[in-house]
Amino acid sequence: MERAKRKRYFEQELFENLVTFGCNLQWHELMETCQKIGSANDASNLTRAVEMFLASEKKNPSEYPVDYICKHGDLDMFKTFIKLAKFDLDENQPILKNKLTPYAADHDNLPIAIYLITKMDMEFRISLFENCMAQRDQKLSRILQPFLPPEYSISDVNEINFFLKATNRFMQEIFSPDQNYVVVATKIINYLDVSSLFTCRSVSKSFKFAIDRETQLWTSIYNKQKDTLLEKLNKIDENAAKIKTRFPNQLGLIVASVDAIVFFTTQWKEIVEKLEDINNLEHCRLLIKKYHHLKNSVKVSHMPELDIMTFRKWIQEQRNDLVTPVSYCINKGDIELFKMILPHINIAVTEVTEEVPIIQKAVYSGNLELVKMVEPYIKLDAALYHGQNALHIAAQKGFIDIFKFLLEKAESANPRDNTNQTPYDVGTDEIKKYLASEYKSRKIGWYK
Repeated sequence: MERAKRKRYFEQELFENLVTFGCNLQWHELMETCQKIGSANDASNLTRAVEMFLASEKKNPSEYPVDYICKHGDLDMFKTFIKLAKFDLDENQPILKNKLTPYAADHDNLPIAIYLITKMDMEFRISLFENCMAQRDQKLSRILQPFLPPEYSISDVNEINFFLKATNRFMQEIFSPDQNYVVVATKIINYLDVSSLFTCRSVSKSFKFAIDRETQLWTSIYNKQKDTLLEKLNKIDENAAKIKTRFPNQLGLIVASVDAIVFFTTQWKEIVEKLEDINNLEHCRLLIKKYHHLKNSVKVSHMPELDIMTFRKWIQEQRNDLVTPVSYCINKGDIELFKMILPHINIAVTEVTEEVPIIQKAVYSGNLELVKMVEPYIKLDAALYHGQNALHIAAQKGFIDIFKFLLEKAESANPRDNTNQTPYDVGTDEIKKYLASEYKSRKIGWYK
């Protein structure tokens, strides 16, 4: 009862303010109608519109509600206005074309502009577009183009990027299951690069449906991403073979480093082959993402002149730009790809070629799930930098969850580094507090 009383008081206050400022009488009529037939949602939307109108620094008291809402309101406010004012969109096509849609577009109110366009007959859309072109109104013409027949469709990739900045309701009519504009939708989709394609796909269910139905496009993109990646890896192999051919009698660092590079590329090529499932489009989409990022990470270092010193420099640069699949996943924190490659990778063999032990990389990542994933395949207590082990690193970094996990798995009862320090000695305050509590409850005596 008290809540209803406060509501009536608030509405009365809004009425009085509208009168005080001499506002257009249609605002009063809308509020009266809302009290009679409006829902709670309508009341909320109208109240927001009135408050925003009254608070506007540049308010024009004589401005009609529909004009103000098209310029500054949101789509919910506009739909409430249509309901309460009994504004028939079908019977007011000229007003939509000549007044409301231009208002919304000029004020960058895209949700309402797009909603009005989708309610507009095609002849009015074309007429509005032609007027825009004649008046050189680029803003509204760009918004209109996707909602026109194919002959009016977009032909500039920069225009496509404009549409990707719209809200979830943008291009709703084109990207819909009814396929009325499937030709236009397909043309737009084919302009998108990989990043924009996935961004557009995540906008809404209708966008996702329209994009996912382009099966040939996805297959083509997958093959392009895969082939580009393999071309890079094959080029690196060719360069490595040239070095071994040029210096067949060289031993030591050069041969070992070249073999390591070939090992990296071979592992990646095997992974690409084993993960491929061209008949599973969802799997292909996932791999497209991975290969897109990977091919940008893999660099083909420029081959120098045939001089042993410059070749050594090339080898080091190329090794720096190429990491094993395991290290790549750990460095990127890519759990998804890691789960996919684990069944096809011999981590023990990979460990031999790593300059930094895998457990050390995993702990430094701060990702507990990565540590858990590599744990079955490697020795957690292995000696690392200056005799430290994984517990020392987790303690230094303050990764409490990883530290707890490693502590449960630890084999050593006295993990001390080359300077005789324990994880407690090098740990953060949080780690020390945890170890002290464990000492009391479990009577562990090695921590200090």
